[in-house]
Amino acid sequence: MGIKITAEQIGVPREQGWGIVHMKKGQRSDVRGEHSHPYDEYVVILSGRCILRNAGQEVEYCTGDIGHFPHHEAHNSVEALEDTSYLWTRGDTLPEFAHEPEVSRVSMET
Repeated sequence: MGIKITAEQIGVPREQGWGIVHMKKGQRSDVRGEHSHPYDEYVVILSGRCILRNAGQEVEYCTGDIGHFPHHEAHNSVEALEDTSYLWTRGDTLPEFAHEPEVSRVSMET
């Protein structure tokens, strides 16, 4: 049986390949410079607004937006425009994204 916890209580279980990042308004990324991975990475903005960079392109994300960062593409969270929390996860390359080097954005309907 599960128990209720707050988002702040969730650590970053790297061996499972996901985590939740919390950034305060005006906070810049803790990661120094852009980085890449041998796997695709996805982010879901749980709350707030921030700027994420992928392949040199800065894109503003807000609550409900989903970003796809293809494997081996340099990316970084740049700055929180307001208090922001986002979930990141990693996965295999999906065929429909494999040929797209740019950031793919999908908006969730609420």
